[in-house]
Amino acid sequence: MTRIDGSWYERPPDVGERTGAGGVVIRRDGDRLLVGLVQEDGFPEYILPKGRLEPGEDIETAARREIAEEAGLTGLRLLGKLGVRERLDFRRRQWVTTHYFLYWCDDPASAPTDVEHEYRLHWFPLDELPAMFWPEQWELLESNRDRIASTAPPGSMRKWRVEPITVELWPDLVELFGPRGASGGCWCMWWRLPNADFVRGKGDGNRNALESLVRAGTVPGLLAYHGERAVGWCSLGPREEFPRLARSRILKPVDDAPVWSVVCFFVDRHYRGGGVTSTLLESAKEYARRQGASFLEGYPVDAGGRHVVPAFAYTGLASTFAKAGFVEVARRSPTRPIMRYDLTAKGEAETGPADPRRVFGERAAYYTTSPVHRDGQALADLVAMAQPRTDWTVLDVATGSGHTALAFAPYVRRVLALDLTPQMLGEARALSAEAGAANVAFGLADAHRLPLASGSADLVTCRRAAHHFRDLTAFLSEAHRVLRPGSLLLVEDRSVLEDPWVDRIMNQLDRLHDPSHVREYRPSEWRTALEHAGFTVLRLELRERLRPLSSLTDNASPAAASEIRAIFARLSEEERSALSAVGSGESSRSNHWYITVLAERA
Repeated sequence: MTRIDGSWYERPPDVGERTGAGGVVIRRDGDRLLVGLVQEDGFPEYILPKGRLEPGEDIETAARREIAEEAGLTGLRLLGKLGVRERLDFRRRQWVTTHYFLYWCDDPASAPTDVEHEYRLHWFPLDELPAMFWPEQWELLESNRDRIASTAPPGSMRKWRVEPITVELWPDLVELFGPRGASGGCWCMWWRLPNADFVRGKGDGNRNALESLVRAGTVPGLLAYHGERAVGWCSLGPREEFPRLARSRILKPVDDAPVWSVVCFFVDRHYRGGGVTSTLLESAKEYARRQGASFLEGYPVDAGGRHVVPAFAYTGLASTFAKAGFVEVARRSPTRPIMRYDLTAKGEAETGPADPRRVFGERAAYYTTSPVHRDGQALADLVAMAQPRTDWTVLDVATGSGHTALAFAPYVRRVLALDLTPQMLGEARALSAEAGAANVAFGLADAHRLPLASGSADLVTCRRAAHHFRDLTAFLSEAHRVLRPGSLLLVEDRSVLEDPWVDRIMNQLDRLHDPSHVREYRPSEWRTALEHAGFTVLRLELRERLRPLSSLTDNASPAAASEIRAIFARLSEEERSALSAVGSGESSRSNHWYITVLAERA
């Protein structure tokens, strides 16, 4: 296999020259900016579409033609000229000066027109480029990454329409699956039939079996449409409708929870990489929720960043599920996780002015840089208290910006970090990427209903969050359920003294500071709640910290900040003494209390 080295970029004195043209084509899939790269049969690496000018062509016209021939994309919107790169051609006979243009793609349907070569188009995130054959093309993309991102429109106007399969839509599914029944006469019956019945029915038998389900009123899946054309399919239903799962060594049920399963995707090859799978997965979540499901489960392939051919990724990719908020709940094979989405999380949180999703969504960026929440020494103390082991699975509940999850990541096998607020998870993912924490996964979930299998975690952590939980007992019960016997729960949170007045005034002040505040508990309440939940308290430490008045008034509404100041102004000397308050006005300082608890699951 030819390898390109520096000699290709040194011009010999005796070669001719020519001008070439090529293109960088981008589009969006949700929040991700994707770039289209081409792979030719026999070459494992990728290239940007480019080539020579034909007689009479201008450079930009040649670029569009080359993109149509190699990538199969047309109807592109020109965003500008991106750059010029020079090198020897593949046969080292000419010095080529190639002009690259930047294009926006609204329709990723791909049909290469070059009949002499076998080209395939793939889409990759701009910040996750694969190995490329020509180094200068990789350098062109890397050096212009910020420019490309800032030039890209805020989003594609393209929308997919998704419909549950019905008798009326059956012909559209037949057309989508084609004469091969999607793959080898499967007709999406692999998961639904015993192996002998499936093999015997390959082709028409399996087609008739699927059609019978549809005609009986069952909805075995969803169809995605581009205009009036069906371009994608996913199969879903209650887990018990897919008996192969129960018989699978690696995908068998992890618990008895009421789970729906999404087991298969099929996308028209001209639309692959266009966001159809992501759209179908989001629609599957909504459809399952409307049918009363509590959880939606998937069984994707974890490619570890490598490209996977569609034939081996029919259950979806783990990265797609993770971006949709699914959380890994079990892994019995290195490449086949079981991932789950809690369909009740969105509806179970409080609504109204105290909705924590609203409060923390607005403040997400603050918690990323907050000195208190990213306090390195405090995080190191938590790690030292837990004494984690390298084979542990850690669950960080209400992860916020992910500081605790990232503190434990270097010491354990993997960390699952959950939060109720999408904006917080966005901050956490950015911090994780910056830290290069490859063993941390994130998911959207409610602390009162953890989407993990029973006995699947070695340590549950929760830092500076429990005072927002509307039901502490429910959280502790869930933590007990997901932990293995003998494993640990580690909580750090705001607390109060046993003094009833201090209890009342501190909770009042914190509720004014943050309307999503529920209650900070006394040490005795923590001990009782943990013991009732089935934990043995190993360590319980209460500490105090003198903090300025601004720690309560910052981020509070103007009316709430005024009320906090008024409360401090009205304190008697005895009350000031109980809070260890010093100073006056904006320079006031008073005690706040914090508790750290390490408990063992019985």
